[in-house]
Amino acid sequence: MSLLDEFVKKNIIDRADVELIEQEMSAGKSLDEVLLDRDIDGVSIFDIKKNYFSSIPAKSYTEDLVPAEVLKHIPEKSALHYQFVPLGVDVDDELEIGMVDPDDLAAKSAIEFIANNNGMGYKIFLISYDHFDFIMKHYSGVKGEVKEALGMLDGQDAELAAATADNDEAKK
Repeated sequence: MSLLDEFVKKNIIDRADVELIEQEMSAGKSLDEVLLDRDIDGVSIFDIKKNYFSSIPAKSYTEDLVPAEVLKHIPEKSALHYQFVPLGVDVDDELEIGMVDPDDLAAKSAIEFIANNNGMGYKIFLISYDHFDFIMKHYSGVKGEVKEALGMLDGQDAELAAATADNDEAKK
């Protein structure tokens, strides 16, 4: 039974809408995005997905901020494209990754690639689209921190260059 069949079985969507939903998904939207656009409650979507993906642990939505050093493990473009985000690093130094769609094989391949490049193991968790969206909004804060740090480095480079020039002048 497919995930869409679960939504039909729970009377969240009509059988007649399945084909239209599949068309929207083939045009690039995730199932969650399509269902949310149809005003289906995010909590209901997540509850059905938790039952369907029962072998994958779920992380409930919280508004806890993911530290910037954790966000840096997964590039923002990859996170947005594949709809997965870093949630944390556990005591075994494994990256905890939240996925909106744990059936997405391309996303799993991307996770494997990213984890290998980071030299880390990983654990996958099911998360809601709302949780994913909340974490994605914090990537912009990471960009700001990086720009600020680069600005500081630029200032330090300018100071170093000025000090070096002053030192060179003093030697003459």
